[in-house]
Amino acid sequence: MRWMATTNSIKTWAENNFANAALGDKRLSRRAVQVAASIAANPPASLPRQCRGAKTKLAGAYRFFSNDAINPNQVISAHRELTLEHCRRMPLVLCVQDGTELDYTGREVDGIDNIGNGTGKGLMMQSVLAVSPGGELIGVVHLDIHKRKKKGKNETVRQRQQRETERQVWARSARAIAPLDFGSARIVHVCDRDADCFDFLDACRELKHDYVVRAQHDRKAREQTRLWEHLQNQPVAHEYTQRVPKRKQGKRLKGHRQATLSVRYAKVTFPPPINDPRYAKKAPVELWAVQAIELNPPEGHEAVEWMLLTTLRVENAQEALEVIGYYEQRWKIEEWHRSLKQGCAVEEAQMKKAQTLANQVAMKAVVAVRLIQMRDAARQEDKEREAAKRHVESNHLSVVALMLGKPEEQISVGEYWRQMAKLGGWLGRKNDGAPGWLTIWRGWQQIELMAQGYALAFALASKKRCVER
Repeated sequence: MRWMATTNSIKTWAENNFANAALGDKRLSRRAVQVAASIAANPPASLPRQCRGAKTKLAGAYRFFSNDAINPNQVISAHRELTLEHCRRMPLVLCVQDGTELDYTGREVDGIDNIGNGTGKGLMMQSVLAVSPGGELIGVVHLDIHKRKKKGKNETVRQRQQRETERQVWARSARAIAPLDFGSARIVHVCDRDADCFDFLDACRELKHDYVVRAQHDRKAREQTRLWEHLQNQPVAHEYTQRVPKRKQGKRLKGHRQATLSVRYAKVTFPPPINDPRYAKKAPVELWAVQAIELNPPEGHEAVEWMLLTTLRVENAQEALEVIGYYEQRWKIEEWHRSLKQGCAVEEAQMKKAQTLANQVAMKAVVAVRLIQMRDAARQEDKEREAAKRHVESNHLSVVALMLGKPEEQISVGEYWRQMAKLGGWLGRKNDGAPGWLTIWRGWQQIELMAQGYALAFALASKKRCVER
């Protein structure tokens, strides 16, 4: 993990992630740094509160976000280059892709459209995050913020096939990241059921990108045998125990349970859709299917099942488990969505134009990465016993040292993060889990405020001594 990206000062973090943004004007880049630092200091607050009532700073922030000459991917361009620099040092990168809705129902915003079941108003956002195979969130590599594609009145199947549909955003995002410089890193797209469409699978084949996609359609997999039946006919290659959320009758319950999953795999071939002229001349897609299924769930609980499609070779149980492990990292983007919507309150913005909202969402997308990285840094066991002085900003460490009553040199990284989490409300009891990103951020904010007060007190004391002399 880019440790210093999460423990250094907000100003340094903002400069690292926005100072070299490709905005076409150095003044805009300087403004981006200033605005990003203000937002990162208090992510869920309104823009006026983030700017602390400074009218000039607030006016500059509004001008920046409403500038028609910039777009979301320009806003994140410097952050994306930092992310790619990290990816180039890795043999394999998971490009976790997913979509979400940004709900602005009840507000007058020019450029938004129907979302959900058609009664809400907002924007659609398709995102691609770079994640390591071990689950480290590296950063955002692509954003596609757009209005939902409208279905024409009395539209026929052929008419739908001739226009761009919402499903095509998966392939569009894959093509958007293809020109980016990942170096020699192998790209593996990780996607949920909505990506199970021939358009996306064919685009990855064209781009020579690998993927792990959860299957949605029970296609023909081998002659007349369909996918699920074909996998059930395969021998069990492995069994393993997995901690899973409790669910009954489609509802998520508190807590987790242990599920024993059986793993099967097989090579499959999917023909192109026979009734879609767009794919009439396309060759069949050859790939592997991996199924992890719970055969005997507890009474009343839903059985866990994943049917995964992948271009990665699966010829033994170990390779099947690697594919399952890659898919498990898809949850990282769900955490990031939560961080973006709850931790950064992107749906509370009061902008009047869709493009202005999109630019602000892009900046907060990077802030949301920081919140997740701070949480993950606090859980890094390999740095638990290291001296905090090597990793932590000095004024923050001074505050924690005073609170713990210990010299700065004796404070470990683990002690530093635990103290921060306690300030955020984590009790640290024996049965308590690791602190979450919201707790870590709240604790960090408390330390930041105390560090500012500490610095101000030191400055006032120095000034008083100078006057006395």
